[in-house]
Amino acid sequence: MLNEITAISGNIKKVSESGIPAHTPMLFFASDGGGTGISTANWRRPLSNYISKISNGKIIFLNCGHYVQDYESTEISEKSQSFIDSLSNK
Repeated sequence: MLNEITAISGNIKKVSESGIPAHTPMLFFASDGGGTGISTANWRRPLSNYISKISNGKIIFLNCGHYVQDYESTEISEKSQSFIDSLSNK
């Protein structure tokens, strides 16, 4: 977690400098921000703003804590496979 915290500024800078790959398919899973001290709306807003700029992007909101893979692994697996399968149909 400390590595995540120390790397976030650099990662934000890299994304900002590189621009948004608007034509790259992306699937995101977002937690409700529980345990972060940030409201659900404020937690999800930046990701929602980002994904709105992606032509083939999708976000799935989960009602669980930050480490979504620990709480919703089955749903993430199923939705990921469905998303991947939909790409081959285009």
